Amino acid sequence: MQSILIVDDERDTIKHLARAFENRGFKVAMATSGEEGVEAYRKEKPDFVLLDLFMPKRDGLEILGDLKKIDAQAKVLMITAEEGKVFIDKARAAGARGYVIKPFGVEQLTALAGRFMHWEDNESFFIIGGENHGN
Repeated sequence: MQSILIVDDERDTIKHLARAFENRGFKVAMATSGEEGVEAYRKEKPDFVLLDLFMPKRDGLEILGDLKKIDAQAKVLMITAEEGKVFIDKARAAGARGYVIKPFGVEQLTALAGRFMHWEDNESFFIIGGENHGN
């Protein structure tokens, strides 16, 4: 069974995503802060992580750095409402494998996640969602 860790300070977002991934057969772990996310990653060792970019205390890029220290091969997709190229470039440089812009289609995301699990190319990076990036 494929597994995912969802880290977001918005509980409604977590619940919505968790339900969608569970319906597609994923085992889902959830965390509402970066610190909880790091601990959950250590405990669960998920196949990939959906990580909110902007959270209280520590942002997603800092947490991404922590996850990469634990597992250099961690597959992490950043989630945010921020469409700015600066943030997309920072996420990519920090080791994220993709950038998911709110609003996004949950069906599109869950379908893509199944394919994402098998990507061996660590250089691949994708952007989905948002108003101008709905590819």
